[in-house]
Order: sequence, then C-alpha cells, then structure tokens
Amino acid sequence: MKNDNYKDLLEDFLRYTKIDTKVSHDNEEVPSSPGQNSLAKLLHQEMTDLGLSELFLLDNAICGGQLPGNNSSLEKVTLFAHLDTAADLPGNTKARIIENYPGGDVSLNEKSSILVSENSELSNYVGDTLIVTSGDTLLGADDKIAIAEVMALVKYLKNNDEIPHGDIQIIFVPDEEKGLVGAKALDMSLVRGSYGVCLDCCGIGEYVIENWWAGEALVTFRGVTAHPMSAKGKMVNSILQAQEYIQGLPETERPEHTEKKEGFFYLSNLNGSTVETTAKIHVRDFDKESYENRKKMLFELALKFKNCTIEYTERYGDCAKALSENPKLLKTVREGMEALEIKGIPLSMRGGYDGSALGMKGLPTLNIFTGAHNFHSAQEYLPLRSAEKAVDLLLYLVTHI
Repeated sequence: MKNDNYKDLLEDFLRYTKIDTKVSHDNEEVPSSPGQNSLAKLLHQEMTDLGLSELFLLDNAICGGQLPGNNSSLEKVTLFAHLDTAADLPGNTKARIIENYPGGDVSLNEKSSILVSENSELSNYVGDTLIVTSGDTLLGADDKIAIAEVMALVKYLKNNDEIPHGDIQIIFVPDEEKGLVGAKALDMSLVRGSYGVCLDCCGIGEYVIENWWAGEALVTFRGVTAHPMSAKGKMVNSILQAQEYIQGLPETERPEHTEKKEGFFYLSNLNGSTVETTAKIHVRDFDKESYENRKKMLFELALKFKNCTIEYTERYGDCAKALSENPKLLKTVREGMEALEIKGIPLSMRGGYDGSALGMKGLPTLNIFTGAHNFHSAQEYLPLRSAEKAVDLLLYLVTHI
C-alpha cells in the first residue's frame, strides 16, 4: 500500500526514469549526455513550481533550490542526488510495477529473472510493491529514486508547514558515474548546508561510514620502431614493456582477488602499438598509508623502463575523516534509524560517492540508503516501502539535527 504522506513518490520516480540520462565516458563535456540537461531543466521547473528560493540552473546541469527553515535552532542541511545513470546498460528504462509481491523469483523476460537464490533479501519484501525492468535496461533507481525521495520530502514539508525544520537545500549534480565529476565541479559558494546528505546507497538501513582512497595512473611506454628484418639491437617494443610492467604488480591484488577492505590495482585499459602503449591503472585502498605506498610502487616500477612516464590523477578520498570531525550528522542519522525501527547497516564502501569529493572540499557528507538493489544491473529493483522509509529518515534528520 502506498504511503499517502508521499503520494507522488512512485509517479515522480517513474517519470524521471523516462528521461535517458545514461552517462557517456567518451564525452568530456559536462554533462556528458543531453538527457541530464533535460532532467535538470525539468527539476528546476518543479522546484520553481514548489516555490523554493535561491534557485539555480547552470550550463553544466548542476541545479538546486532551498526550502527556507522555520526553526533557527536546527541546522542547515544540503541534500544531494545525481542526475546520470550508469553506462553499463541502455538507459531507456522500461519500468514495470509488481503490486503485492507474492515471493519467489521475479521473471523479467523469457531469459532473465531475479532469483531468490542470488537475492535472499527478496524474502523481506513479500507483500511490498516492487519496481523492476524488462530485463534489458537499467531501472535508474541509481539515482533517480533519490531525486524522487528528496522531492517527496520537500512536498511533504510544504504541505505541513507547522513541522519545525532548518533550511533545506537540494542540489542535483551530473556525471557521478564517471568519477564524481559533478560534485567536483560544484562551486561550494552555492552550498548553504552545514552538513550534506547523499542518497546514493543501496538497501534499507545501509549508510556509509568510510570509503576508500581512489586515484588512477596513465602509464605511457615509448618504444623504438624498426623493420623486423633488421630489428636486432634496435627495436624496443612498447607493448612488451607494458606487459612486463603489469606483471610487476602483485598478482593477488586485483579486483577479482579482493574483497571487504582489501585494496587493489585495476588495469582497466591497455592500448597501443610497438612505438607507444598506454595502460590505465586504478588504485584503491582504505588505508591512507597503504594507498600512498601503492602510488609509490607504480612510480618506482616505471624506473625500470627507459622511456616510461606516469600521469597520476587523484579521484576522491575517504569520507570518514570529515564525518568523524563532525559527529552530529552520523549521530542524528543513527538515532533516526532507531526511532523509525530501521536496522542500521554501516558500510565500508568499496567505491566512492559525491560526498567523498564534497568532504574533501570541506562539507561533511553522509551517504544513506535509497532502498534500491542491484545497481548497474538489468536486475536492479526497488521495494517501494524502502523508498518511503528513506524519506522518513530524511524527515527525521532535518527535524532533529
């Protein structure tokens, strides 16, 4: 049964999913796909219609507005969600609603199902409304249900103006899925909150207490070309140099051999010819010292090769430091989960979120659940009650912090 407090939540979500905002990794413009501009314009109009203040819509699709507070003793909070969806699958979502889910496997099409044997949490959602796909596209709950949840909160407070809350700012950013590009591009002078909250996490109760340090190296090998018939003593094959370099990295410290808080080196791209080859290597680690040692290893290994250069880019840092220095945010969210009878599930996130970048820019930003499962997959699904609970948690936060 739909929660009447947030009667537009499902309809808004479905409406947002109809706009294809699939990120493009090949386009360096921000936003990387035209659908993100379209969704930003739609949201800007909806915020205008709701009468929010301090509205803005930038050329890079970053947009936002503010619901002024009615209680000066409560903190200002900025809520974040991202416009884009992942590049893994088509973004032309074909959502399907399953009312009163009876339990068991969920058939998406003739070839694909969400299996209970692989998704044991499905048993928690018997009787709930599930939103799924046709099995060949993303659902886009990452992160469009977050957008709908934020809008549901604002609508509820607009209709119940006697509820005390501080200033609530909402900001939507593009291109989270390609390295938190939108959050990094955000002009922090636009941000009004003392704290930030991202809604970009998974099942009900999950919230991120730490994430890993992340960067990537572009390693370039330059060889010497020569005709094979007279190449002895002359040819230097850059492809073989790259191969030797990669083999010098610890074999067991790759994504396919690691889990939990174990770091890794990830070769994501290898491209070139005899004369020049580039390798893109991602570095991840939860421990800052270990992360720095991994970077050092890449540079030291490069010294073995005569014409090898490295361009290293820092992607984002751990959110834990900013959160620990500002404990009120985590404390209030944990109290909210207890009050709402939500089992809290703290996560060490093997990834990053917009708050990972925002924390490094001075805004302590927590990442909490949206309620959805199986992000970046055609088996992505959303239990509606979990999404409603996410709005309940936001409501608790802005009325108690």
